[in-house]
Amino acid sequence: MHSKNRPVVVLTACLIVTACSNSAPHVIAPPLQLPGVLTASCPVPPFPDDDSADAAFVTLKQMYDIYATCAGRHVELVDFIGKRHHEP
Repeated sequence: MHSKNRPVVVLTACLIVTACSNSAPHVIAPPLQLPGVLTASCPVPPFPDDDSADAAFVTLKQMYDIYATCAGRHVELVDFIGKRHHEP
């Protein structure tokens, strides 16, 4: 018993095999490694030594310094990831 769809199935199979054999091989690039500086955790925020205003100001200054360091790391990390996605 012959099927009317058999030539269509054979033609489809031939085209699929031909298409797969002509496709370019997939190139898997090695993953880029993050620089160690970008993987470091931010320091723990300091606590004031006492309840004086001077201790509060010193602690606030230290927190601003920590924030600047962490914000800089974040910007560098975003730039690194952005460059990685735009490379050919």
